[in-house]
Amino acid sequence: PTARCCPSTAATRSTPPTPTSAARTALPSRLLLAYRNAGNTLSTLLERDLGLAGRTAPQRTYAGHEALLLEYEQALVRSGADGGRYGSSGHFLWIGDRTRQPDHQHVQFAASVSNPVGVKIGPKASPEEVGTLVRMLGDRRRPGRLSLIVRMGREHIVPRLTSVLRALGDEAAGVAWICDPMHGNTRTNGAGQKSRAVDDVMAEIEGFVSALHAHGLRPAGLMLETAHRPVTECVDTAAELASPTPLPHYESACDPRLSPRQARQVVARTAALL
Repeated sequence: PTARCCPSTAATRSTPPTPTSAARTALPSRLLLAYRNAGNTLSTLLERDLGLAGRTAPQRTYAGHEALLLEYEQALVRSGADGGRYGSSGHFLWIGDRTRQPDHQHVQFAASVSNPVGVKIGPKASPEEVGTLVRMLGDRRRPGRLSLIVRMGREHIVPRLTSVLRALGDEAAGVAWICDPMHGNTRTNGAGQKSRAVDDVMAEIEGFVSALHAHGLRPAGLMLETAHRPVTECVDTAAELASPTPLPHYESACDPRLSPRQARQVVARTAALL
């Protein structure tokens, strides 16, 4: 499983930041702060894994992120001892649903590196496009080379994923299938805030698992956006989104995240499905 944490502000906010020119002025100090925070997070995870190694099987800490800014990614490509070319900004690099066009540079970059790579597949992805991506980025000799990260939304997951699986046929078995139940289920609540409902998230996971099982395939992972403290950016049920009262502990400057309680609930219910 992969958890993705979006940036948050130091102070709690109930409304998104104002989209003004001044608010969007680039601050190099924030890049340095993000770099330090990322390093501290990885160090903490590594220390935890090393501490567990004496009692359980050895653990490994891996980092992944969306390969969005190509100038950044290309500058960090390094040659490996095995002769491969590796993007060193992370172990696992993925392409977003908006930049996955087979003839565009993001896909060409992913094809040029030896890392495990992923592609987000949204509801508008045609079976033909997905097939092209599998042939460009997949490699049956390297299990896990390509992950398709499905994010179609609760209403579309079963019919559209089923169409993709049927079109891929035997090629579907050479892909690691990951569910992103967050991005296809973003809504706006009565106060104008972006939010997500846990029952929508679970409905997409259930449809994802059932569609794969119907084709004799196993889910390979779950991609969630989570916070490390009890934010209220997501709600438990869709009915709660009608309220005009702003969600009180809304800290994300990007996408709404699950609280730790909600994340544990989603993971436990997903484990039960498997």
